[in-house]
Amino acid sequence: MKKFTTTLAAIVLLQIISFANNDTDSKTILVSANKVEVSMAAELSSRMVVASSFDVDDNQVEIEFKSDVESVEIYDHTGELVFVVPVLSNEFNLGLGLFEKGEYKIGFKFDGEADVQLADMAVKI
Repeated sequence: MKKFTTTLAAIVLLQIISFANNDTDSKTILVSANKVEVSMAAELSSRMVVASSFDVDDNQVEIEFKSDVESVEIYDHTGELVFVVPVLSNEFNLGLGLFEKGEYKIGFKFDGEADVQLADMAVKI
C-alpha cells in the first residue's frame, strides 16, 4: 500500500509540474515601437496573423490576418467599450491619433467565429 501511495503521489506531482510549466498565457508581440506595443496570445497569433507592423509615417498599427475580420472592438483600461469599427477585410489599420497614452484591449471578431479574440495594446506616447 505504501508503494502504491508513493507512486500515486509521484504521478500527481509530475502532473502538477507539467501543468505549471505549460505557459498557456504566453503572448506574441505583434508590434513593438517607441509609440505602441500590441501583443496577442501566441496560439491565436500563430493561427490568425500573417504580418504586422507599425507605419511611422502614417502613425498606425497595421495587421494582416489569414481570414476576414468582421469588426474590431476597442476597450479602455477599465474594460469599457470605447468604439466598434466595421472592417470586413483581412487587413486592419489602426491610427494612434485616436488614443491617449494608456492600456487598451482590441477585440477582433473574425468571420465565422463566435467569440471575440482579444489583443493587448499599450500606447506609450
